[in-house]
Amino acid sequence: MALGGATMKGHDSVRQFEWVRYAAWALEAPLTVFALGLLAGAHWVDQIWVSFATLVGIAAGFAGAVSGGYNATWPLFTFAVATFIPVFIALAFTFRRAAHRSHPEIGKLYDILAFGSLVLYAGYAIVWGVSEGGMKTTVNQEVIM
Repeated sequence: MALGGATMKGHDSVRQFEWVRYAAWALEAPLTVFALGLLAGAHWVDQIWVSFATLVGIAAGFAGAVSGGYNATWPLFTFAVATFIPVFIALAFTFRRAAHRSHPEIGKLYDILAFGSLVLYAGYAIVWGVSEGGMKTTVNQEVIM
């Protein structure tokens, strides 16, 4: 990104954005959620579905960033945020319950890691809405946020 080779035009070629971040998130976010599920001792089916929901949300965010205008951008962003609902439920309740059942120390560690992940995921949705969705910031300001 620092060399400028990872930019792409979005919103009818109005604003550039760093597409390589979506590629990194497509690998990182499902693996993070899966690792939290493993730490918690959650059922493997729950881990797979929640990891899939994160991947779908990232794909919807990317589609919203490269869409042809506001009529496509905001519905795709809304869909991406909706895919966060099962992730939130799993991290805040289902996986947390499993972690605390397995061992109190694992439950404490899980609480710290899951809370941090939830804050970061929610923060990214806000940054996306301001920058790529609303086009209120420059690419450099967005990367710093």
